[in-house]
Amino acid sequence: MIDIAIIHSQPIYRQGLSLLLKGGIEDLNVIASAGNLREFLGQFKGKSIDVIIWDIPGHHALTPGAKILKECYPLSRLLVLVSSSNSVYAGLLETLGANAVLPADCHETELYQAILNIHRSYAPPPLSNHVQEPMAKSTTHRLKGIELTVLKLISQGRSCQEIAQQLNLSEHSIFKCQTTLKKKFEVETTSSLVQAGIEQQIINQKTT
Repeated sequence: MIDIAIIHSQPIYRQGLSLLLKGGIEDLNVIASAGNLREFLGQFKGKSIDVIIWDIPGHHALTPGAKILKECYPLSRLLVLVSSSNSVYAGLLETLGANAVLPADCHETELYQAILNIHRSYAPPPLSNHVQEPMAKSTTHRLKGIELTVLKLISQGRSCQEIAQQLNLSEHSIFKCQTTLKKKFEVETTSSLVQAGIEQQIINQKTT
């Protein structure tokens, strides 16, 4: 069971997103909902939550909210939805504590996949008197939101130019992201990158 919390200013949006998630992901339960960060912390502080979905306006690029949430919920995964798909903004939020960042108008399948990916990526801290088992290689790849999106589009057979146009980024940024992905997966070719993503269940399947 994946316990979800939703933070958004509009009640009707929270209700709609809750229904959408329940219909798209098995064993998912929305256990908390709030209109803003202050309300959420006041009502649900200390509650055990697997994934927190926080939809924030794009102009709040410097908000410390992501960092505050991670401090209050160190074992929760944080998925931030933003009105901007700017990769620099996404990187800033990830630096502040977000585990994934997606555009608020992303396709529902991207949202489902992001939730499942960050939920799977969690590994509990080792006990002080316990020897930690080596983590499976699939959990060592902490992909940023933009990297996960690019990897998925690559698996669909998209070129760097096509991906750049879709994400409104430069081809150089996409090429650099692809190079970073290859280093993280320790592969040399694009086909090997896609295969590694499939084998480690980070992406579902290769589509052309």
